[in-house]
Amino acid sequence: SDVDQTPKWEQDRVEFVNQLENDEVHRWIHAICAQAICEVAYQLRSLSTLISQREMRASLEVLARAIFERMGQVNWILDDKIPSRTRAIRASLAYTVSLYHYRATLALMGSSPDLKSALRAERMRVKTQLNSWFDIGGDGNGERPNVFVDGDDLAAWSIDGV
Repeated sequence: SDVDQTPKWEQDRVEFVNQLENDEVHRWIHAICAQAICEVAYQLRSLSTLISQREMRASLEVLARAIFERMGQVNWILDDKIPSRTRAIRASLAYTVSLYHYRATLALMGSSPDLKSALRAERMRVKTQLNSWFDIGGDGNGERPNVFVDGDDLAAWSIDGV
């Protein structure tokens, strides 16, 4: 048959190796999805414990919605009908938006300066990484085709319309 039987994940890996000469982006997509799935597993276990101990009263729908949203995010990233680059952009933006909200929530809760510094450093690492992978920095003339960058607010970024 003429149909390529190579799994989509392997096609992605080969495409990124050809474009960037390494499989770092491919591993990044896997890490983002694995982290989200692990978080959902912990949330489900916690929810199960609360329900079984009859300690759940009025927050079931909020917690369940968070679980469904996270799994929807993974499904959005893993959509095999989109190009590899778009999948990588979706994973990166999903992570940066989560990081942005995590940091904002911890700030409201009065988290330690060390944790805030660590999150700030992670944000800068991701920003640099995105810039190197997707040419967010543009062509050196201030032109950034297909990229909308709203300063340091990574939650407001758009790359290739994503």
